[in-house]
Amino acid sequence: MALEVIAETEGDWPFGSLPSYTVGKVIKDRRAQFGLAHWTSHDLRRTALTQMGRLGVSPFIRGHVANHRTTTKAGMTLGVYDQYDYEKEKREALDLWAGRLSGIITGAAEVTPLRGVGNG
Repeated sequence: MALEVIAETEGDWPFGSLPSYTVGKVIKDRRAQFGLAHWTSHDLRRTALTQMGRLGVSPFIRGHVANHRTTTKAGMTLGVYDQYDYEKEKREALDLWAGRLSGIITGAAEVTPLRGVGNG
């Protein structure tokens, strides 16, 4: 879904063809434009994982989506014995999030506006 949105909005897309590690720099450089003084690329991860939780995705699968080994490979059982990659569950979680984003983009979902310049 992200690639489709990027393709559709390429003229307005602030990242162009930048490598992913520079996305954070672009956000930092442009956040004042949107009135978001303390907003970073990690807020995208926080938002996605929080919303996946609201959609019913377990913390364990959210840990896999975020690739956080402290959640997904902690201890002997998960770190050594459990070799399953959880690809199916991660795909389901990301598809749920894509559906939520689609609703936001199309206006079908209720959203809370960000407080920034001119928004209180």
